[in-house]
Amino acid sequence: MAKTIDQHFDNLRGSRVWRSIFRSGTGSSTLKRALAVQQNVFLHLFSTKVRTRMLSFSATWYLGTLTLGTFLILVATGIPLMFYYHPSAPQAYADTKDLQFVVSSGLFLRNLHRWSAHVMVFLVFAHMFKVFYRGAYRAPREFNWVIGVILLLVTLLLSYTGYLLPWDQLAYWAITVGSNIASAVPVMGGKIHFLLLGGNAVNANALLRFYVLHCMILPLAAMFFVAIHFWRIRKDGGLYSHGSEPATVREDKVSASEGKLGVAARDRIASEGGRVAQVLHASFAVGASAIGPAEPRHADARAERNFFRVAADDVANDLMAWRDARLLWRKIAFDDMQIGAADAAGAHAQKNMSSLG
Repeated sequence: MAKTIDQHFDNLRGSRVWRSIFRSGTGSSTLKRALAVQQNVFLHLFSTKVRTRMLSFSATWYLGTLTLGTFLILVATGIPLMFYYHPSAPQAYADTKDLQFVVSSGLFLRNLHRWSAHVMVFLVFAHMFKVFYRGAYRAPREFNWVIGVILLLVTLLLSYTGYLLPWDQLAYWAITVGSNIASAVPVMGGKIHFLLLGGNAVNANALLRFYVLHCMILPLAAMFFVAIHFWRIRKDGGLYSHGSEPATVREDKVSASEGKLGVAARDRIASEGGRVAQVLHASFAVGASAIGPAEPRHADARAERNFFRVAADDVANDLMAWRDARLLWRKIAFDDMQIGAADAAGAHAQKNMSSLG
């Protein structure tokens, strides 16, 4: 009689090779499941048991998991981008343009990397606000709150160091402004400025330094602190739950109305899939533009403004131009009226003089 797939898998799990790798053995008991988690190099960072209520959407909004997901997307898209990028001052901008026009799917990779970075910054702030307003920073979770603050700073540094890599006017002058702000720090400002740029100005040394920070040091630091973050969640007793919290995160009995919350959460997640598809579409359609290679001798007016102010300023300029055109039209119409009135007065005076003569 032919063996089923489950039987073949059971035989594999009972083999000596499998037991040498997975020491917990086989079985579906609570003890076997707990050992499988505790003796796995990856799974042991997580709790062996989790309250079912803590898996609901309202408990955490999945902000931590979504942040980790965006970080993994950044890693998955950043590694292919490294194959087509040279961290040198004259070549970096050309490589950015090649990714946009020459490399197959290069525009999609760069845009997906850019959008994921923006979303990650937003999710990290949202996660911090959620933890703060729920009071999850209190004992015994003070240390993990500090780790979260460090991860927030690492995320901001990742975003800041990646800003210079396209080596265009916007990147050059944004880093110039940011480094000058750092130099204004009392006592240590000058040393921080020199350490950040590798010199006194934004040049090839700064580009290479930002590249190493963005692609090696900061991602490794983020992975290290993320591992500690998850491990501390397990050691601190799992996700935060307190009597003052809503009923969806308490340890009391599940009510019928609360049972419907899981269905609503799953429906919410399914609806969010459409928004994820829209973000992927935006990665194709809405690109990260470059407004010219970095030029220290020429400060582009658009490069000196924050990216979120460019569109607003353009709209304001259009409105001002429309206002100026309207005022000019009024002035022309008023001048025409004055000329017409003067001509009429002159004709009337000439008629009176002719009648007197």
